[in-house]
Amino acid sequence: MTVLLASFSLGILGCREAKQEREMVEEALDIMISMPEKTRVVADLAAIRREIELYRVHHNGSYPSSLKDLPLNLHYPDEYNYDPRTGKVSSTHYPTL
Repeated sequence: MTVLLASFSLGILGCREAKQEREMVEEALDIMISMPEKTRVVADLAAIRREIELYRVHHNGSYPSSLKDLPLNLHYPDEYNYDPRTGKVSSTHYPTL
């Protein structure tokens, strides 16, 4: 009986540990899956900022009135916030980039 209870207790502990491991793996996979998306956003932001600077060079230092004024081929065209007064651009989902 004692052996049976010990086995049962170990089984419960094992299940709990397996659940925690599974949750950790799922969390890690979610992070890994989102990495390509973030990489594309970083690439888009770099392209946008480069084109804004090129626009300024050719337009006496003024900023474009819209990102649509720039020759861009973006992965996520609706992802970005742009302020034409300052030329600042940011990502909706990754505002710290």
